[in-house]
Amino acid sequence: MEVWHPANAPGASSIRTKLGEGITGWVAQHRETVLVNDVTKDKGNRYKRYDEPSNSELCVPIVDQDRLVGVINLESYRKGAFDERDKQMLEALADQVVIAIQSVKNREQLNIHL
Repeated sequence: MEVWHPANAPGASSIRTKLGEGITGWVAQHRETVLVNDVTKDKGNRYKRYDEPSNSELCVPIVDQDRLVGVINLESYRKGAFDERDKQMLEALADQVVIAIQSVKNREQLNIHL
């Protein structure tokens, strides 16, 4: 699922990223959180510009044990838009996503075995 804010953001579109491509692809491949507050100064040179440029990016993997479930990616036109607190909150949200997925799977297994 994708959500754009504001909803009428110019250039809002669906983008597919390959494993290892851009910051999102790098996070998916390495399963590590990345916080970049100025993409032009990203030490890993991972930023890939699509239709709309961003200046800050916060990207967190969603990992269930060793399995990558997905990636949460926040981008902002503002440099310095995200901080350590934002990073911690987004990582906590990713953990909650994994717990929710596990809960659904457990309920489905219980229903199958009843």
